[in-house]
Amino acid sequence: MWFQYEDPTDFSNQGSNTTDFDCEAMVVVADSIYLFTKQWTSLSTSVYRLSKEPGNYEAKYKTTYSINGLITGATWLEEKKLLALSGYSPLLQPFLFLFYDYSDIHFFGGNKRRLELTLPFHQIEGITTTDGLEYALTNERFTQVLMIPQRLHYVDPSAYLEGYLDGPTGVESEGRELQVLKVTSAGGAIILHADNDWLGQPIRVIDL
Repeated sequence: MWFQYEDPTDFSNQGSNTTDFDCEAMVVVADSIYLFTKQWTSLSTSVYRLSKEPGNYEAKYKTTYSINGLITGATWLEEKKLLALSGYSPLLQPFLFLFYDYSDIHFFGGNKRRLELTLPFHQIEGITTTDGLEYALTNERFTQVLMIPQRLHYVDPSAYLEGYLDGPTGVESEGRELQVLKVTSAGGAIILHADNDWLGQPIRVIDL
């Protein structure tokens, strides 16, 4: 497969680690591949879409999110509407970024949570999960100033996803699910818009 981005305008030679069109992370959704750029200059990530069928394509720009870091890995759970991106800051502070409870394929349109990992100077490059509760991450060997060998790491962010993966939408009443319709905030109060079956049910709210 060959592809090019649809929106670059400067095709001059650039030094290493200076472009906003590097890309190391992707997920496959139905008949499409979604690319997440590693933006060395803006420290954001842009999403591009292209077909997963063999061919020569122009990757179509979808959206950008300011990630404040360099994205190097992605994993996606369709049935849970959960996207996880891994990466690290310019100072090699790795992180895990969770995006969930979005509509359609608008990855950045729902809840967002960034988790700093206690792995200083680890150049995290890959991530995967089977259930959204436990993640496996890998780091490259790093030999500048310190020597950090390549390793496999396990991260359990389930406490931060409590109430989403196994909470409100998984609680049943009289054989049917209880659906939270919308959550908003105004004047320092959190307003929960839901059907009447939620009356009397325990609700746990966790902020960022």
